[in-house]
Amino acid sequence: MLFLNFAELCSRLEKISGRLDTIALLSETISSLSEEDLPHFCRLILGKPFPEWSGQKLGVGPNLLYEAVAYVTGKKRDEIIDRLSRVGDAGAAVEDLLSQKSQTSFFTVELSLSDIMAALLEISVTEGGRSQKEKVRVIQRLLSNASPLEGHYITAILLEDFRIGIGDGNLREAIARAFSVNPDLVEYANQVRNDMGEVALLAKQGETALQSVRLVPFHPVRMMLARQGTISGVLESGNPVAVEYKYDGARFQFHKQNGRCRMYSRRLEEVTAAMPDVVTLLNDALPDDIIVDGEVIAVRDGRPLPFQTVLRRFRRKHNVAEAADAITMLPNLFDILYLDGRMLIDLPFHIRREKLCKVAGNFVTPQLVSDNESEIEAYYHAALDAGHEGVMLKLQDSRYTPGVRGKDWVKIKP
Repeated sequence: MLFLNFAELCSRLEKISGRLDTIALLSETISSLSEEDLPHFCRLILGKPFPEWSGQKLGVGPNLLYEAVAYVTGKKRDEIIDRLSRVGDAGAAVEDLLSQKSQTSFFTVELSLSDIMAALLEISVTEGGRSQKEKVRVIQRLLSNASPLEGHYITAILLEDFRIGIGDGNLREAIARAFSVNPDLVEYANQVRNDMGEVALLAKQGETALQSVRLVPFHPVRMMLARQGTISGVLESGNPVAVEYKYDGARFQFHKQNGRCRMYSRRLEEVTAAMPDVVTLLNDALPDDIIVDGEVIAVRDGRPLPFQTVLRRFRRKHNVAEAADAITMLPNLFDILYLDGRMLIDLPFHIRREKLCKVAGNFVTPQLVSDNESEIEAYYHAALDAGHEGVMLKLQDSRYTPGVRGKDWVKIKP
């Protein structure tokens, strides 16, 4: 697929207000794509050239863009900045600037979707002292070959400011329609693989491929989320619920396989190097071939410290050892997603909990199972007295739904 065709499609999509019309146009396009272009298209149409789990980042700020656009258009940097400030939309401003240049220059290369992805990958892996100059050089090359409309959407992708209004929901429905598969299976596969590009390829193979997806270590998934609610509301079902502390810490996912281990934040960024003390604790405690979900808290004199203390550690790049010595970090595990080659997210929560308790020992968060509102209220106040945020109520038969804020987990806090 030519990137110009992609840009023209984006322009059309921006002008469509109806959801059904949007899905129809997306579906028609998706069904016509080659296997090479399909994953590129699905990632780029969301404005996310790389899967969230990959950790790849473009790292392109406005200053790099200003420099590249100034070079390509022959205008001064201050002019570029002024134009972008007045227009308010960097993509539209670059389109305008390139349209002025196009009268006196010729495009030397037609850009394909694969060309764009190759350039974005080159930008993402460029490191070292000359990285900024190398990134500018790649952007210059792209914009030199781009039409004004292509420049608009290249800019939007580079600055992570894609505004065409396509989200996972519309894309899921379009993929399902394009390949005549159940949209629920597309959603399920995306929960497990966390990459619409890969999911689209699976959908093209059919429903069996979508149903066969599995978690794998070092490919983190979005974390299951909780909604706010009340104790009485959760107990309306009449069934006992699991009650656990709601910590004032930082959520994490820990993966271990073949002697390697990695730790990921809620945003799926790898934080292994920032949390060596926690990684060592979990590595020593957990068996091989496992993925667990938990929250790390900072502790001093037996009391939890505010969330910001943990956040500073997650973000720390230097003097990590000194920081680890200064404040104790404790991991608290409350779910297990994968063990010994088997994906566990479709098992009921109480069974996952049993498996977690067998392998994680002292790091498993305390739990009360009850259908008594007074007993749960007392547990809630005990959690507050201990310095925690409150409690989580979890349905015993619930499956783990990555990235979903559903009714199965409910948070109770002041």
